[in-house]
Formats: sequence, structure tokens, C-alpha cells
Amino acid sequence: MAERDESQPDEMQLSLGGVAAGIDVGELEQARAGVDDVIGRRRSRKRVGALVGAAAVVAVAATTVVLSFGGDGPDTLVTSDDTAPANTTPDETEEVPEPTLALAVAAAQPVELIDVTARPGAAAGTNGAPEFGEWIVPWEDGFLVGSTAFPPQLLPDELPEDVRALFPQEVIDFFDGELPDTIAEATEQLAEAGLLEAVSDVIQKNQAASDAIYGVPTDPPTLDVRFTVDGVTWEPREMVLPPGASYLSSVTAVDGRLAAVFGNDGPVSGPTVDGTVTVANTSDLTNWATQEIVLPSPGELPNGINWNVSPQGLVANADGWVVQVYDSIDADPYSLLPAEVQAEIESDDSGFGVESDDRGITIEYGFGPLGGNPSETRTFTWDELGVSPEVAALFDQQGFEPTLWASTWDGVPVAADGPAMGGPMAATASGFLMWTDQSWFSPDGVTWEAGPLPDDAIWMTGSFNVEGGLVVMSSTDSGSALVHRVDERGQNAVLLDLPVPTDGSLSGGGPPTSSYTSGILLFLQPAFTPEQQITVEADGYRLAFPQQTSIFEVVDVATGEVIASGNPFLPGNEDSAIQVDENGVTITDEATGDVLVVFPNELLEAAQNESMQGDGGEYDPDFWLIASLDGERFLVEDIADMTEGPTSLATNGIRLLLQSGTDWMVFDLA
Repeated sequence: MAERDESQPDEMQLSLGGVAAGIDVGELEQARAGVDDVIGRRRSRKRVGALVGAAAVVAVAATTVVLSFGGDGPDTLVTSDDTAPANTTPDETEEVPEPTLALAVAAAQPVELIDVTARPGAAAGTNGAPEFGEWIVPWEDGFLVGSTAFPPQLLPDELPEDVRALFPQEVIDFFDGELPDTIAEATEQLAEAGLLEAVSDVIQKNQAASDAIYGVPTDPPTLDVRFTVDGVTWEPREMVLPPGASYLSSVTAVDGRLAAVFGNDGPVSGPTVDGTVTVANTSDLTNWATQEIVLPSPGELPNGINWNVSPQGLVANADGWVVQVYDSIDADPYSLLPAEVQAEIESDDSGFGVESDDRGITIEYGFGPLGGNPSETRTFTWDELGVSPEVAALFDQQGFEPTLWASTWDGVPVAADGPAMGGPMAATASGFLMWTDQSWFSPDGVTWEAGPLPDDAIWMTGSFNVEGGLVVMSSTDSGSALVHRVDERGQNAVLLDLPVPTDGSLSGGGPPTSSYTSGILLFLQPAFTPEQQITVEADGYRLAFPQQTSIFEVVDVATGEVIASGNPFLPGNEDSAIQVDENGVTITDEATGDVLVVFPNELLEAAQNESMQGDGGEYDPDFWLIASLDGERFLVEDIADMTEGPTSLATNGIRLLLQSGTDWMVFDLA
């Protein structure tokens, strides 16, 4: 059965079983994916690790971070490179390119602002305009917008008698034996009648009901592609999917060539069958040239242990392309657990937490309506679950770091000698860039050289192309925003004075890669207030840190003296006075190395649980559009009031096409 498009969830999908939008709760593996979404939310209530983990994300750019306090799960910090040394700064033997201007100028350089008024295009769904765009790329003299269209999920003509008996009589009477054609129609009718919650509860607690309702086969998704020059007039374009593709993970266009990457585990094909990733390109939207990346297989795996291969972030220039490929082993705890444990979880709608490592699986459930600590914690060894030691060892061996693959357009893909940690990438006419705790440049995507980040920047949040280089967005260790212009190698950084707020966390979002797009959408999360801090005290010391930042501060309560402050997650901070591990947060005297205080897990968890009860830290970002062709003249537009729903953009020459919620707009940047 096809999964639904995640950008268009219906209410019933969200309600049934509390699973994530777009997950078909009738399929066990798919339902598990939805439960995993609940896991993340519940675990954020239970463990301060989720909150501190956000700080770690701040510290290590796009690195995947799992931080756990206590329990039998992975110890302390697991990043996308847990095989690399903690200090990833280049050592004395490593050649580091010397930039002409290694640090940003002391004062921000003024820029010229251009006054551009958006020309409204067609509203979504009118005049041939698409409802939304999964990807937007420049094409010919205009733009291509593509999305995956999922047919509505059908309901059966009638339910088996034993399933009908599970529902309240008022629900049976409401439909009077005739079900609507689709789940969307049923959801709307039940909501209007005030019966949706009762139906959701039955489906959530009864697998037979879920199987019957979601068991009708649905047609596979189709690709919908539209073309426009001005955002007003649209026409459909016929585009044939590359051979073997059911879903495109990443799409970009450059030099009259549209390129896409995909694996063999799209939305309808299920778990990874082998490690094949395909990069395909076309100049006519019909005939594709394909290049295959084949990752070595971990071997045959038992039911419930999955190998996942995921290509992300394809970037390209006229000469070739680079893509990050992640692969990992994970356990499907829902299918591995004993039947009685599955039944207990199914009867509890609060979700469950799970940790897996080379020893086995630890499961937590019974969180209650307000979260907090679980009422049940059980650990199952791999031997108890029937998993061999050889397969169990795979959990300990994986490093979670991506492999960079690169090729010319007519070459053979090769694994690149690239950075250990994955991070944002971009392409320029000179080559390819990646940002981790350093700036990386490669002329061919295979051999990479390290250089410094702009002054004061600790992680990069976005970039877009301008004449002769890039404009890059970054943040400092306190979360404030910086904007620099850099050259095509990512160096010679010049701090720019742009009229955007700088007292919050600035992140780039859309397009996900910056292959020759001269603009970006920024999400500015306002700075956190003192009320939004996590604060705990132990043995005469106070630890405080704002939610979703990386700065810890420890104060002697009696004197008010700050005895330690900083970001414990930065590379090279293994000797910091602030250390985070399985015991909690340990503070040492920098002069003597003696332990001054340990803020234990229980204290941190209680503080986090208390903070979750209020509305502090609510995600309420401000949206900005920044664009420039030359890095000197800028369009800076606060689009918060016009942004509602999906938002993305692309540029083609002097025109910028913006999707903002249900509207399409065009800006002329000349």
C-alpha cells in the first residue's frame, strides 16, 4: 500500500494511533515508523538528552546527534562520526589552505538594498499552478516544479462483521452500512459529526480494525510536473521517471541538465533491498543517463533488523556532482518484541521509547498523558530476541557518518576522500563546498581541503550562489546570526551588514541545496528569554542553559561568581570544565581538575519535565527572503505575513520564483 505524501496529511492519518502524518497505520512496519515519531516527542519529555541534544546539533552543524542520559542505550554523545577523534581540528601534518583573508572584517560591510515588489502569480491550484512543489529548478527560460501525487486512500466497500462490532453503535448507525469511497471523506464526515475521536480510538487499539480500513490496495504515486515563466501562466510538462525510480530523493538543475538521486527504498518499495543508489540526469525530461553507486551489503539480515541506505543533498555544477550517502542498521522493536509486550504498548496511546545497541533493545512505555517518566522499562538482549551475535555486532560497528560520492557526468562514481562529518553542501563553478566545524573545498568532489570558517561562526545554516562566490549564513556559539560573502572556494569571508535581526537563531531553509540558486529563505527563531532557560541547582552550584542553544553557565550560588561557561559539544572540548556523559553534567575546576559538582540525570530530567508543562520555547520563527545576483545588491524581504504552508524558491537569471503557502510570486532581481 502506498504511503501518503507527507506534505498533505489528512486529519484521520494524524488521529489514528497518534502516528505521524503520511504513515499508513494499517501496515506494521509503517506504523512503527509513526511510533518512532511519537518516540521522539515522548523521549523529549522524559530525557533531558533531547534538549541538550539540540545544543549539540548547534555545535556540530548538520551532524546527526543522539544524546542520552542514563539507561542502557548508547553512552553520551553519538555523532555522525563516532570513529573519528574528538578533536577534528586539522593537526600539524594536515595541509590546510591559507585563505587570503582568513577572518571576517572587523566591521560589517554595507550593502545596497534593492526595492523589489513581488509580482503575484497564480494561486495554488488555479490557472494550472501546482498545489505545492517538492522541488523547484530553473529550466529553459522559466522554472520546473515537481511533486509526487498520491491517489486518495480507498476504504473497503464494507467491513467484516467482527470489525463492525468493535465500533460504537452510533458510528455504525451514522454510516448505515455504506462507507464513503475514501478515508479523507470518512474523516471529514466523522469530524463534523463529532465521532472522529471514537473511531480513532478503536482503530488505534485494534489491529484487525486498522488492517480492514487501511487494507485496500491503492494505486502507486505519480509524478506531477508543471512549467512556468512568470508564475502566472502554467502548463503541464511530461516527465518520465528515471529507470528504477519511484521517488526522487533530491533534484537539482544546472547547465541545461536536470539531475536527480534516488535509492531503491522509495515510498512504496519498502526496506532497502541492496545498497544501490542511482544518480540520473536528463536534458529532455525523457531520456536519462544513469550512474550507480553500490554500497557493500552487511549480508542477510533477520526479520526486524533493517539496513537503510539514504542519499541526501545532491549538488552539481557543469562538470559533475557530489552526493552524501548514509547507511545504517536499525531494529524494528515493534516486530521484534514478544507478543505480550506488543499488546501492552498497543493498549497505551502515549507511545514508547526505544534504545538499541550491540547489547540489545531497551523499551520504555507507559508515559501517561503528560509524559514524564515511563511506568515500564524493559531490556531484551539480542539473544532473547533471536538475533545472532554477528548481526548484533553491526550496531556497534556503524559510525553513522555519510560517504561522499562524486563523479563527472560521464564518469564512474567514486567514494570521495572527504570530511568525516556530514554537513551542508554547495556547488560553484570552481568546485564543491561542505561545512562542518571547518570549511571544505574540492575542485572535483573527490579530494577535499580544509580551511577555516568565517570569524565567530561555529556552524553554517545555509548558502546561495552569487557572482564569483556564495553568500553564507552562520551562527555563533551564542546563537546569534551572521551573514558573509565568500569566494568560490568558501574563503576570503566578508561580513555583510544586512538588515535582518541578529539576536536569534538564523537558519536557511529552501532550497535544500544551493546549486546555482541566488536566494534563500531564512527562518529566524527569536532569542530565548530567561523564562525559557533550564535551571538546576546542586551542592551550592547553579547550572543554566537556554533551550535550543549550546551555552552552559555554572554559577556559585553563594558568591554569584560564574565558575564555568561554554559549549561542551564543540570539537576539541574534551578537556572542558563542563562535560556531558551518562552521569549527567560534570563540572571540574579548570586549575586543579577536581570535580566540583555533578548535576545528575534525575535533576536534569525533572527540570526538563517541568519546562515542558509550560509554553516556553514555542517554535515561532520569523521568515525572511534574501536574494542577490552579485553579493553586493540585495533583496531583503520580511515575508512572515505572507508565509503560510510550504515555502520554497528557485532563481533563473534575474527572476526568483517563490512559493509561499498557497501563492506563487515572482521577484525581479536586476
